[in-house]
Amino acid sequence: MADVKVYQLSDIGKSLQNMIEKHYQSGFWIKAEISKLNYYPKTGHCFPDLVERKNGKIKAQMRSIIWSTHYQKISKNFLQIAKTPLEDGMQILFRAKVSYHQTYGFSLQILRIDPKFTLGELAVEKEKCIYKLKQEDLFLRNKNLASPLLIKRLAIISYNTSKGYADFLNIINQYKNEFKIHYQLFPSLLQGDKAEQQLVEQLQLIEQRKTAFDAVCIIRGGGGEVGMNCYNSFDVAKTLAEMSLPVYTGIGHSTNETVCEMIAHKNCITPTDFAYDVIHKFKDFALRVEVAQQQIELTVSHAFIYTNKYLQGISINLQKQVHNLVRFQYQKIKQLNTQCQLASPRIVNSARENLFQIQNGIKRKPVFVLHTASQMLNHQKRILSLLSHQILNSNQQLLANQKQRVKYLSPEHVLKRGYSLILKKGKIITDLDNLKKGDVIENLTSKGKIKSSIKDIQK
Repeated sequence: MADVKVYQLSDIGKSLQNMIEKHYQSGFWIKAEISKLNYYPKTGHCFPDLVERKNGKIKAQMRSIIWSTHYQKISKNFLQIAKTPLEDGMQILFRAKVSYHQTYGFSLQILRIDPKFTLGELAVEKEKCIYKLKQEDLFLRNKNLASPLLIKRLAIISYNTSKGYADFLNIINQYKNEFKIHYQLFPSLLQGDKAEQQLVEQLQLIEQRKTAFDAVCIIRGGGGEVGMNCYNSFDVAKTLAEMSLPVYTGIGHSTNETVCEMIAHKNCITPTDFAYDVIHKFKDFALRVEVAQQQIELTVSHAFIYTNKYLQGISINLQKQVHNLVRFQYQKIKQLNTQCQLASPRIVNSARENLFQIQNGIKRKPVFVLHTASQMLNHQKRILSLLSHQILNSNQQLLANQKQRVKYLSPEHVLKRGYSLILKKGKIITDLDNLKKGDVIENLTSKGKIKSSIKDIQK
């Protein structure tokens, strides 16, 4: 081993670094995602963990470093153009060179970051999100929901320390004694990679309790384009579009409208605008109620005046009709009285004649009734006598026939025809089972009795 050159581990690293720097003196451009920023305020250094993803899975990853001197410039430039600081989950295009540290090994030393690339990537993702929403017929679903007449019960997605939430409450509380608006806060992060999941979870939670609210509002203060990337997320936008409650947005002063703002039932730009929109609904409704009340009062007043005149007219007309009716009836009664006086003698004479006729009829009727009854009795007597003779003759003939039948069916007559009766001990035998060999029996005929002993019985 004496003739073999032995290298130190640090020498290998330095040699590789020198070799790479020889070919890439000014560094090279790389596209990657910041998995974790790892910024340390005390030192000012930043150690981003970089990843490359494919189909949602990490294909490659590498450590990087931004020294404090570079980080201040990079961060300031990025903030000026992108209007938001560097944060986890961002896609960036950066120029870097290979850096070697004896303890930490190889890493990429980031020299510059292009903020325009990040904005471009966000724009591409935004267009993809819009296309997918339209493909699934979700882009206009929430907009087409019926708007509530008044938003009396409001579910708010915001953060309790958010300036936008404070601005909203400041406007609402100015009218708390005039209008009753019940609201509930569903806290969520409002920007960054973790905001997507929380926004989806809170929207789903509100959907489960949809009967308790009239509408939903997402409230956020102002911010840059990249900071609002969560509102271009397909998962967030789809969940918002599928809400059965109308969703209002007031998520900042951005000039570039996010997907959530596009598909929301109504975008009020700022929380203050949304608060005034809610209050204006109440004011418009109160005005409508006031106008309706005035119209009702005016209508009732006119109705009273019209009805009073109408009743007065009816009263006058009724008085005239009653007066005319009384006068007509008085005249009619006078006529009837005159007619009654003229007709009374004739009616009395007619009634007297009727009574006389009735009296004569009463006197003659008993004689007539008795004579008629006597004739009917004599007629019934003759009919009864005739029918009784007929019945007697019929019954006598029937008795004679029955007598003749009885005579022919009598035992004496039957015996005369050659039949005989078998007696045992004076009783008539009708069943051979009552006889046995040796029994003494009597044969009764029309001429006399024959005693005999049974020798044999054949059935």
